[in-house]
Amino acid sequence: MEQENTKNVTTPDDMEILFRTRDHNPVLYNRVMELLTIVDDRKPRTADDVEFQVIDTLRNMGKDVLTSWSENQASEAASDMLEKRPDLKLNTKKNFIGKPPMEK
Repeated sequence: MEQENTKNVTTPDDMEILFRTRDHNPVLYNRVMELLTIVDDRKPRTADDVEFQVIDTLRNMGKDVLTSWSENQASEAASDMLEKRPDLKLNTKKNFIGKPPMEK
């Protein structure tokens, strides 16, 4: 497979996405910058070292992205539910009803 020449193909829209990501999802932005640092690093390394570093960074990025996404989904779902049912209480402890636990 022939590699495409990707020099100077960054568009203003790409930069806007990058800056928006930096503002709204700094964890993802930091992971992208970490990948760019790996690629741009000029010190001598073996291909295996670079491969393992990229794989590790991508795994962490995936974990961070899914965690961020799930937290956003949970927050939106809670907000939607509170709009539909304002009588609901969020994150409150239940009152204990029944026998207290036995003491040791």
